[in-house]
Amino acid sequence: MALFENVRADLSRIKAIEPNSPVPLRFLIGSCTIHALLTYRLGRALHAWPLVLRCTLALPLWCLYGVLAVYVRQGCGIRLSIDASIGAGFYIGHFGGVDIRRCSIGRGCTIGQQTMIGPLEKAGATPTIADGVWIGVHSQIVGGVNIGSGATIGAGTRVTQDVAPGSLVMGRPPRVIVNSYRNTALM
Repeated sequence: MALFENVRADLSRIKAIEPNSPVPLRFLIGSCTIHALLTYRLGRALHAWPLVLRCTLALPLWCLYGVLAVYVRQGCGIRLSIDASIGAGFYIGHFGGVDIRRCSIGRGCTIGQQTMIGPLEKAGATPTIADGVWIGVHSQIVGGVNIGSGATIGAGTRVTQDVAPGSLVMGRPPRVIVNSYRNTALM
């Protein structure tokens, strides 16, 4: 049931952020953000099934997931790997160049295009991002960093160290600009 709750939260968040989006059918057909999130949620749900079911009953669904994942990666430029844990109400501001893998992202987070979140190397430590974090375009969050709840990562920032909750961090190397910045990611 978590699949449907997460999808409902994702769609509600998108609709709240984009209230003037087209009618629901055109919205579903033409939105790379929705395609990416629905594909990711399907893959995560299938991955959670017991191994016996994954290899037998879910085989047609895995084939569907594979086709959708290729479409989302090639057509939309979004890679949401099923080894990433993404909370409900996730929002991708623009498509293209989004690569999220082997990390934990809380609920109600927002990211922009050309964003990379993941470990530095295959066996490296993974990032943990709390609820309500806003991540600007062209940002990178790499390694075993912890991003606190409600933090804001400015555009073009490469985060390689922990970020306190509610902080506004910008630049390369990253600097704390404001210690108690209020983003609107969860609103």
